[in-house]
Amino acid sequence: MWQCVFLIFSILGCCFLYLTNKHQGALINTLAVKPWRILGYFFLFVSLLGWLWLFTISNAIFTWVVINMVTLGCAPLLINRSSKAK
Repeated sequence: MWQCVFLIFSILGCCFLYLTNKHQGALINTLAVKPWRILGYFFLFVSLLGWLWLFTISNAIFTWVVINMVTLGCAPLLINRSSKAK
């Protein structure tokens, strides 16, 4: 149960960080940088604390880093680019 919660927090944090980037392609305008980026960092920090609560230190950091790498790497690929071409 808790693994799902912290996984969702990690994904939300990465999505908020991606959507505040000026090079993102999901939205026409980027999100307002200040509040949404802080919220993204907050979600990532809470998820790290949660993983540390569930696992040993090395396993928690490894899990957190891998989830963030996969999410930030796949976020640009999940965008529907065909709608922008019209």
